[in-house]
Amino acid sequence: MIENIIDNLDQEQIIKKYLKNILVIGITFFICSVLALIKLNEINLKIDRNIISTIRNINCFMVFLTTITLGIYYYGSKETGIFLIAIFYYCLFIENIIHLYFFVVKEEEFIQLINRSGLREPFILNTILRGILLIIACYVSEKNIKIKKVHRKIIIFLVTVTVVITSLLEIELLIPTFNQVSEQVKLTFCVLIFILYVVACILLFYIGLTKNQIIYSLIINSVSLILIKSIYGFVATPQNTILIFIGTIFYFLAFVLPLIGLGFDLTFKIFKNEKLEKELKTFYSLTEDNRDNGVVIYTNKDLIYANKIARKDFNIDLKDIPIKNIDFRKYVKNEELLSNIKNSLQKSCFWSDVIEFNWEKIQFINANVQCIEDEKNNKKYCIMYRNISKEHIISNKLKISEEKMRTINSNIKDLISSTDKIGKIQYLSPSITKILGYDYTELIGYNWFSLVHPLDVTSVRKVLGDYEDNDTVITEHRIRTKSGKYVWVESVSNLLKREDGTIIGKVIISRDISYRNEMEKLKVEVNEAKEYEKIRGEFFANLSHELRTPINIIYSCIQLLDYHKGSKDSLSEYYDKYEKTIKQNCFRMLRLVNNLIDITKIDSGFMKFDFGNYDIVKIVEDITLSVIPYVEVKNIEMIFDTEFEERIIKCDPDKIERIILNLLSNSIKFTDIGGKIYVNISYKKGFVEINVTDNGKGIPIDKRKTVFERFVQADKSLKRGQEGSGIGLALVKSLVELHNGKIYLDEERPNGTKITILLPDIITEETDDENVNYELYKPNIDRISVEFSDIYELY
Repeated sequence: MIENIIDNLDQEQIIKKYLKNILVIGITFFICSVLALIKLNEINLKIDRNIISTIRNINCFMVFLTTITLGIYYYGSKETGIFLIAIFYYCLFIENIIHLYFFVVKEEEFIQLINRSGLREPFILNTILRGILLIIACYVSEKNIKIKKVHRKIIIFLVTVTVVITSLLEIELLIPTFNQVSEQVKLTFCVLIFILYVVACILLFYIGLTKNQIIYSLIINSVSLILIKSIYGFVATPQNTILIFIGTIFYFLAFVLPLIGLGFDLTFKIFKNEKLEKELKTFYSLTEDNRDNGVVIYTNKDLIYANKIARKDFNIDLKDIPIKNIDFRKYVKNEELLSNIKNSLQKSCFWSDVIEFNWEKIQFINANVQCIEDEKNNKKYCIMYRNISKEHIISNKLKISEEKMRTINSNIKDLISSTDKIGKIQYLSPSITKILGYDYTELIGYNWFSLVHPLDVTSVRKVLGDYEDNDTVITEHRIRTKSGKYVWVESVSNLLKREDGTIIGKVIISRDISYRNEMEKLKVEVNEAKEYEKIRGEFFANLSHELRTPINIIYSCIQLLDYHKGSKDSLSEYYDKYEKTIKQNCFRMLRLVNNLIDITKIDSGFMKFDFGNYDIVKIVEDITLSVIPYVEVKNIEMIFDTEFEERIIKCDPDKIERIILNLLSNSIKFTDIGGKIYVNISYKKGFVEINVTDNGKGIPIDKRKTVFERFVQADKSLKRGQEGSGIGLALVKSLVELHNGKIYLDEERPNGTKITILLPDIITEETDDENVNYELYKPNIDRISVEFSDIYELY
């Protein structure tokens, strides 16, 4: 039953429960005994004194037995408090011996002396000394003060002498004169004894709770019974044998209770030791049968234990243990390491590290050394070790391989990273510093995809975020540097797997391809430069042709005039005939030079505009009507149409004239005889829309996207049907854009050409009627002549 209690309950709770219950019982019994004292003192019941004497003799034996038992208990527990409590009962034993001596040797004389004094408790001083001794025992037990063997003998001797002397002094001096002592002094003695014993009981209760030992609870009750017996001794009269009898019974119980407490305590200890023994066997089996670690326990030179692995490693037979004069230190190669182990054990009683061993079966061990002291302060050393000779050799090889890989990894330019299944970075190669500017440990734990450019994340996740595809995947994307910029990389991804095929993450190798993009960019730029150089060459060839043709014509005319200069009539006739040709070719050169100058001014920002509020309908209509004579020559029909009669907008009329004349000139040149040209004006979402449409040859499909670029011509050959430099439409586009407008070609038109101009439908800040220029603009005839100078059908 007790064993089950110990197994199922905490011992501390059991002890506290017993102490509380016993304390309640003791207090209740004490109160009842004191109350019974009043009634029992009035009862005149005679008890045979032989019975009382017999019980006293038994008490003498019981107190001796209690003293011896407590002494034995102290020898096992080494608790100083128990030793002093045993001395307490030893004092009682000496008193009982002295008491019996006087009752046996000087019975009549001693009884008369007691009766005359009226004192039934003869040893008052010893009672006080015992109370003080109990308080000292509690103090020593609480402070856990140890008493050496020599001091114990001295204490026993001094206590014996003191008790004997005080007992004899009381019998010879105090008892004969006690009846002369006042009641107040007697009461003082009684109160002092009561206080000492109550304080001692309280301290014993506290010690019992602290030590978790039932014996203290029963000693409390024993002391309480001794206190009650002492009180009865003070109160009882010689004639009241019932009180004397009850006091003697209390004495008997006071000596029995410690024995019961010791019995309980020993029972608890027996079952506890059995439990500890089972646990010890378990731990012993764990140590003895340990398959991984060797365990050795030894003193400075004596081996006292070695488990199976240790015995096998060091060729030790179990029956030879303990082994004298064995020193494991001689097997340690590094003497400096021995010094470190010694210093560490002195400071912290523990050391742990790898030891290089000089033994046939062991070269390296991973050892934990611990220093243990027993009760006699003898040092023992427990070594738990694991033979790591094979692992150490493999580890060294791995370190060499690791160092090689680290060297390769440190010098490789590619960024190597490994991630888990959710994309968290677990490793980054040092090259990240060169590529991205981060420290290679700075991004550990971050999500790899957080470095990818926001515009590339979706596509990269589709490719690199797939953990089902076993194939190597490659993708190009941008990745963020520490400075916040992005660089282009090419990433190659492979799955990471365990031996069982479980996917645990990915290895991603990213290569900086900025240089490749730069090369591609440079390649494009080189090709563009080549193309530009080609176009420029063609332009200059065309330009030279455009200049040489009119110069040759003018020069031929001058030669012809020079030939006829001798005859005035003939010269005048030929001059009238070739004047128009000379003027037209001069206009051609002037037009070419003007276009070159204007395009240069626009590029450099020196082109000046004279913006004002003008009626755009009137400007376009007047320009269209002014070129009617030129279209009639080719029998081309010119049609002008508008959605509204008037529209005042902000514009520069001279630049508008250049734009419209250039477009009309192109339409006339490339429209066959009998064709049509349409000029339409309409409104479209905040813009004035001007459309110039013809049903001529049109622009080849491959030239439509570049028609507004410089030096672009539909026919670049020198034998083309129409002349031109290739910068006219580029100039038109620039002039339109400087009006904050737009110009575009209808690229889907199958036949002919349609060019649309959009001019903002806005006016300048001054919008009153006085600032609207209705009559200021008139078409410039010379400019028309210059703009249409390359239409050769006119001469």
